[in-house]
Order: sequence, then C-alpha cells, then structure tokens
Amino acid sequence: MTVSLIERLGLGSLFTHFSSFDQTQPLFQACLTVLHTHEDKDTILYLYDRLFTENLNWIRALAPIHPSSLQSFDVTPQEMHDLILYLAWDRMCICISRLFDHQSSDAKFISGLEVLKECLIESYQHITQQGQTSPSIYRLFEALFFYFMREEQWQKNSPSEWAILTQSFSVLKGEEELGRVSYIDDAVSRIGEPVTSERYLTSDSPDKIKARLAFANFMMEKLKLEIPGWNYYLAQKEIISLSQP
Repeated sequence: MTVSLIERLGLGSLFTHFSSFDQTQPLFQACLTVLHTHEDKDTILYLYDRLFTENLNWIRALAPIHPSSLQSFDVTPQEMHDLILYLAWDRMCICISRLFDHQSSDAKFISGLEVLKECLIESYQHITQQGQTSPSIYRLFEALFFYFMREEQWQKNSPSEWAILTQSFSVLKGEEELGRVSYIDDAVSRIGEPVTSERYLTSDSPDKIKARLAFANFMMEKLKLEIPGWNYYLAQKEIISLSQP
C-alpha cells in the first residue's frame, strides 16, 4: 500500500530534497562524538531513538508531503502515517549505513556500532510486526553491508562471503532513491505463513537480478545466524527481466 501511494502521489524523486548525512552535517558529527565518548548501551539506544525521531521530523517537514500539497489526493490520516514511517525507515537505514562506513579503531565506537546494528534490526522486526507498513528489507541489507565491510569484520568472513560482498557494490541503491527492490522486498515471508505465487517484471538485467538475489540471501543467512528467533526468509518468486541483452 505504501509503495503504491508513493507512486500515486508522484513522490519517486522525494529524496533529492535531502542533504547527505556526512561530515558536513552537525547531526552526523554529534553522532560520532557520542559513539566515541560513550560506551553504555542506554546512551547508544537514546542516540538511535533521537536519530529516528529526527528522520521522522525531516520527512514530515518536506514540502511534497505536507498536507497542503496533498489536498487534491484522497489520502487518509492512516495512509499518511504509514507513508511517513516508511520513508523515515528508509532514511534511517541510510544514516546508520554512513555511521557504519566511518572507519575508526576506537573500541567505544566499534561497540556502539554493534548496538546500532541491533537497534536497526529490531526496528525492522517491530515495524513489520505492527503490520501498518512494510519497511524495505533491501535497505536494511544495504546498511548491514557497510557494517560487514568494516575492517574489524574482515577476518570473520570466508573467501566466498567476501566474493559476494565485494560484488554487491554494484547493486546498492543510491541514497537519492527508494531502497526498495520489489522482487526481494515482496519475497520476504515468515516461516509457517502461506506464500503467494507472483510474477515480477523488472528493468534489472539478468546479471543484476542474480547479484541482488545472492546479496539478499547472504544477508538473510547472516541474520539467521546472528539474531535469535529470526523467522524471516526469502520465498522464491518468478522474476522476468525486461532488460535487453
């Protein structure tokens, strides 16, 4: 529903309104300061919550989704709530991925990133279980990509895992676009739930489809091993590439 609403409202280029979350941003610098100076988990949890709140506020303040801009559309308050949450989640993944990508050997910083990783995964589970919107798991995978590519993670990955990670650079989505990949996000299923048979048409080339599926399955296996009670998997879907060979 949320994705179709984005399409209906013509908000595909919404994220071009955002500034990059990087060293030029005071909030980014503030996050680095907290991560380098605090190691207690409660402080990092508070940092995560504040960053999510900031993303929610940024989304709400964007002119294209202000109520006055949507008067000509039939958008319910619940749809608007779900849309804002969906978009804020996407931006949250981008922000956390930029922190994951910041290289530092400081033990407090590394420990803090581990907490942020747990928070991001728990957020995905919480939002999904609420059932109001379907956050993009592909965007979660992209954020985790930057975590597993950190220097301190190098010795933990096998050669075959490194091959998948290094080949996945080419299939990451840009921060100026939605992180959703329909044939992956819609394939997420919970163990024991019925799976619908669907066909997906995509402009992705067969090679890109293969690379994205390999990346997604790799990340799903990582989560299965690391997160107790992780009960999601990627159901097999029929995917048809419209890309010319």
